[in-house]
Amino acid sequence: LTLAIYFTCFVRVGTSSFERPMSLQEVFDKAVAYSQAATGGPSLSNEQKLAFYALFKQVSAGPNKTKAPSRFKVIQRAKWNAWKKLGQMSKEDAMRQYVRTLLKTDPRFKSKLPPNF
Repeated sequence: LTLAIYFTCFVRVGTSSFERPMSLQEVFDKAVAYSQAATGGPSLSNEQKLAFYALFKQVSAGPNKTKAPSRFKVIQRAKWNAWKKLGQMSKEDAMRQYVRTLLKTDPRFKSKLPPNF
């Protein structure tokens, strides 16, 4: 599954419509909103939740350059490790991976994307 930086969607203006490219950022924002609001979808494993968390952090904050939390803070340490594993992944690659992961875990999201996606 490959994702281009731009996707096609139709925008209606008055009685005519025209094609407008949907940016990767718009698709990512739609994916984040969908995943945060989704109910009744598949339940995610802890590994899947960590993957979404890490990809979101990579997009919003860049590579993990923060100090590791204490090993006694198990949840915070797991999140930190998941984010750290992404290394120098670019923001764009992290957005693409987030969308791909969401499409794999919840195929219903595809209905929220442009028809020619």
